[in-house]
Amino acid sequence: MPKKHTASPRVFQEQRAQMEIMGLTIIILLVSIGILFAIGIISKPTEDIKRGYEQKQLAVNFLTTLLDTTSGCQLNTFRQLLMDCATDRIVTCPGGLDSCSYAKTSFRTIFSRTLDPIRKGYYLSVDGPQAVKSITQGSFGTSATPTPCPGERDQATQPIPTLGGGTIITRLEICDRPPQ
Repeated sequence: MPKKHTASPRVFQEQRAQMEIMGLTIIILLVSIGILFAIGIISKPTEDIKRGYEQKQLAVNFLTTLLDTTSGCQLNTFRQLLMDCATDRIVTCPGGLDSCSYAKTSFRTIFSRTLDPIRKGYYLSVDGPQAVKSITQGSFGTSATPTPCPGERDQATQPIPTLGGGTIITRLEICDRPPQ
């Protein structure tokens, strides 16, 4: 009678060990995928916070840079033009424009070359004597009566002291433009 081949206990243990190692490998692989997925989800809100911070800084940095930029009018900065506009209006700019008209025209040009191409809306409010209020402008409403940005906006405010003891308050709002 032929002998039956039976697996020795040692072969059976080796097969069992191989199956356990394969199971552990699958578990480690699944845990690794889970950790990568969790890291991806956790890092997403950080990007939103960073984007919000950058947006806020856009308004602050833009207004600061705008006011401290040399205007092309007798080497005055736009801050100095606003101060002149609010008080004496003795500065005469190229084209025979006074400081108020020159600042308003220059601001419109600057906004059209910087914020318009990146589809950002804006509202620049200049509060003080009546002459500086005429500089207020924005991309919403009409050119005669601009309106603040609708919805969410980031804004920056800078007070400008005048020589006469008053203060001009400049406020810049920047927002996303709705698709047209």
